[in-house]
Amino acid sequence: MEVIGGKEELTILASAARLYKFLLDMGLATQHAISAVETKYQLTSSEKNLFLRCISSEKDSREILRKIIRIEEIDGTDLAIDFYNVIITISEALEGYSIFRCTDGLIRDLASVFGRSKKEPPVLSEAMKKMNELITSHRPRKVIFVADKQISHSAERLTEARNMLSEKIHTEILLVNSSDSELIKLSKMGHIVATSDVFIAKNSEKILDIPRHFLLKEGKFGKNIVDMSYIIYISNF
Repeated sequence: MEVIGGKEELTILASAARLYKFLLDMGLATQHAISAVETKYQLTSSEKNLFLRCISSEKDSREILRKIIRIEEIDGTDLAIDFYNVIITISEALEGYSIFRCTDGLIRDLASVFGRSKKEPPVLSEAMKKMNELITSHRPRKVIFVADKQISHSAERLTEARNMLSEKIHTEILLVNSSDSELIKLSKMGHIVATSDVFIAKNSEKILDIPRHFLLKEGKFGKNIVDMSYIIYISNF
């Protein structure tokens, strides 16, 4: 794993994670909290990014946790998918990289931290196939794939995803200047939003964690999964 090391490193990381969450729970601003912990524990860049992505205050974690729905609840609904957010996490799992269950309950990856966001087409295609198999087994009324149009090959990727799904479910694609804003708008229109993006999740009504259900379906949930709540609350390395 890229972030989690041996027993000594785990012990230090767990102590740092506990302090960071404690500072957040005390109301300290995120940047002040991470700066204090980074200085005390000499965090690496990847560890710092892990904390920023995967550890939230108790209040913020609970706010998002209550929005996460069961996948069975998408039957007959309109589903808006944060395309690259979901696909990259599934791709990371398929390639065997570490995946993180964060304190807010959502599954996230560190692909961008390690320069792995640009996946090869065969990997993306396999991730799309896995995602679409999961979606079709629960029959939403409509699916909208949303992505930023400035990302290279977005039109091609979304068209491929739509073609995989459109014979079974009404499917649309949206290439926009800001997928964050578009997904939040769709949420306010009654769509369930599939994402692990913190900003989108905080501003949406209902969240579906597709990577989590993919991992469960494929029997991969215990493999290369780092549970940040376990590290903070339970671990005794």
